[in-house]
Amino acid sequence: MESIRIVVDCRGPKYCTHNKQKSRCNECGGKGLCKHNKTKEFCVDCRGSQICPHKKNKVLCKECRGSQICTQNKQKSFCKECGGRQICHHNKHKYYCKKCGGKGICEHKNQKYACKKCKPIKVNQSSFATSFR
Repeated sequence: MESIRIVVDCRGPKYCTHNKQKSRCNECGGKGLCKHNKTKEFCVDCRGSQICPHKKNKVLCKECRGSQICTQNKQKSFCKECGGRQICHHNKHKYYCKKCGGKGICEHKNQKYACKKCKPIKVNQSSFATSFR
């Protein structure tokens, strides 16, 4: 006799059937969303609790000296002078460091977004056809 095993993907009681946090699910009418379908705390239009008077994220606002802004007036995690956690030992942004094998570097050792081999230039067919007439 064979036993049938059913696997249910359950992320816990805080997640809905759409695999999102219940409070942040549009389809379930999440209580953490405002009328603009944004997270209440970060909605600029609703003046959320995490928005400063300059209409920016409080912790990242340079004018307010947010908690994530360093003495050089940069984001702490990206500041080379402060030794931010997004800076590698080559003194480069980790994501784009070729020596560290950053995630922003493609197999051709170029930045992914600018690699011509990974993303060939799209030719507009209408302009291409008219240039050879």
